[in-house]
Amino acid sequence: MKFSLLDKLACPNDHEFPLGIDVQEDVSGTGSGPTCELHCARFSSDLVKNPVDPLSCRDCRSIEIETATLTCPVCETTYSVTDGIPHMLAVNAAAGGPEVDKNNEIQARDEQAGDYDSLRMLKLLSRFEVPALLSMLDAGKEDFVVELGAGTGRLTSRVAPVAGEVAAFDFSIESLMRSREKCTSGNVHWVQADINRLPLRDLAADRVFSCQVFEHLPGATMRNMAVDEAARVLKASGNFVISVYRDSWIWRLAGPKEGYHPGGIYYYRM
Repeated sequence: MKFSLLDKLACPNDHEFPLGIDVQEDVSGTGSGPTCELHCARFSSDLVKNPVDPLSCRDCRSIEIETATLTCPVCETTYSVTDGIPHMLAVNAAAGGPEVDKNNEIQARDEQAGDYDSLRMLKLLSRFEVPALLSMLDAGKEDFVVELGAGTGRLTSRVAPVAGEVAAFDFSIESLMRSREKCTSGNVHWVQADINRLPLRDLAADRVFSCQVFEHLPGATMRNMAVDEAARVLKASGNFVISVYRDSWIWRLAGPKEGYHPGGIYYYRM
């Protein structure tokens, strides 16, 4: 994780921004990505009132934060950063609103992370889905791109080369670790989070995308919450690209409109 991510991160419980940070370990990495817009976490500076020397920004982009603690200034919830990945799952009691127990799916995703990339149907789908995604997303080198439900990085690795920075969100830590193994560019942040409770400030993203994820959210309420979150964090000029399971008589041959995949993963064909 780079300091620049703190220009975007907010508490998933109450969306308070900016978060405090206590860095315990950092290392020298590769420098890339846009400069910060509102908050410089390295120097704890409000960039609107106190701009930072561009040379400092260049140096900052080469620092990788390995271990740290993030703190919400209002609810005082703390979030750990371990091995470069912020763990930012919301506290349900503090977040409010309808909730479901997602622990079973998190466990299933962790267990299946090693086999996900070998699915033949997914490989076939990617031949059509990836070009369409890149065209519709239309991301550029100055854009902060948010991926909802990044999984093992099937799309992350394709979007990163055309974007300024990518924040890949998923609640499966095992999936994020595998994604990081295949994405070698220095402009990706991996964050453990729930897409129904995004740890991002309002209007943080230039582009948002989500592929083959929304159909796994159980119930219309949860799906609508995720759409609302995407709308909250996306700038008015941005694009939101989404692909989901389609409900048609052809796909009904493969299974019913709603059900569970082997291993306990819920799905709903839109």
